[in-house]
Amino acid sequence: PYGNSTKFTDGRTGVIIPFYVYPNNPYTDVVVARLLGLIRQYKSVPVIVVVNPDSGPGLVWDGNWAALIRLLTGAGACVAGYVSTVYATRPSGEVFSDINGWLALYGDTPIHTIFFDEQPWDVTVGLIDTVALYKSYTDYCHARNLFPTIGNPGTNQRGEHFATRTMDLIVVHENSTWPSDSDMLGNFVGGHVDYRYSLRAALCYGQASMVPSLVRKLARYVQYIYVTDDILPSPWDSLPPYLEELFAVIADCGSPSPGLTPLTYAASTTW
Repeated sequence: PYGNSTKFTDGRTGVIIPFYVYPNNPYTDVVVARLLGLIRQYKSVPVIVVVNPDSGPGLVWDGNWAALIRLLTGAGACVAGYVSTVYATRPSGEVFSDINGWLALYGDTPIHTIFFDEQPWDVTVGLIDTVALYKSYTDYCHARNLFPTIGNPGTNQRGEHFATRTMDLIVVHENSTWPSDSDMLGNFVGGHVDYRYSLRAALCYGQASMVPSLVRKLARYVQYIYVTDDILPSPWDSLPPYLEELFAVIADCGSPSPGLTPLTYAASTTW
C-alpha cells in the first residue's frame, strides 16, 4: 500500500463507480458536481472511480479528464484508469503501454491505480498462464505506486487468482441481475470462500430501483458495490437517480469487527 491507499482495502464497505461519462468542463458540470458532493459528504465511505477516456488513456492528453482526476482526488476518491486486457488475449506489451500511457499523459494529475477490464476466469487461455500474467500486471503497477489494482472478470473468479493475488480487488459480479448468496459466498470447488471479502467487488446494472436490503446482503460478501439503472450496451455512461440513497445505505453498512471472518460477520450482524 502507498500513501493513504490502505483506506481502500481496510474492509469498510465502499462504492466503485465506472464513470464512463465525458466530463464537459468538470468545474461546472452538474453530473460531476453531484458525484463530488457525495464523495465529500460521505467521508467514511471509500470511493473508487474508474475513468475511461478512450478504452484506456487514449493517445492525447485531455484537459477535461485531467481536471476530473484532480477534482476526484481532491474530494478523497481513488481514481482508477481503465485498461482493456481482452481476456488475456491482448498482447501484454499493449497492456503495459496503456499503463505507461496513463502515467505519461496524466503525470501532472496522476491516477491512483489501474482497472484491468476483461480479466479471464480461466487459469490458462491457450498457452497463457493467466495467473502469472495478471500478477505481472499488478507487480508492474505496485512498482509504480499504483494501488489497489482492480481486475474485472465480471463473474466469480477462481481461487487461484485470489491465492496468488493477481489483483488487489476483483469484480466477481457484473450483470443485470442480483447475485445469489451462494454465488457470492463462493463455497464450491475453485471458489473464493477461503479468501477475504475485501478482495472482491460487485457491479449491478439495469436496476430500476435500488433495494437497500439487497445492497446490505451483498455487503456481506464484497467490499465494493455499485448499482445503476443504466443498461446495455453501455451501462456505465450515466449516474443512477438513486445514487444518494446508495451512498447512504453503504455508509450505514459499516465494517466487520476485527478478527471476524466474512461468514461469521454476516451471521452475527443485524442489518
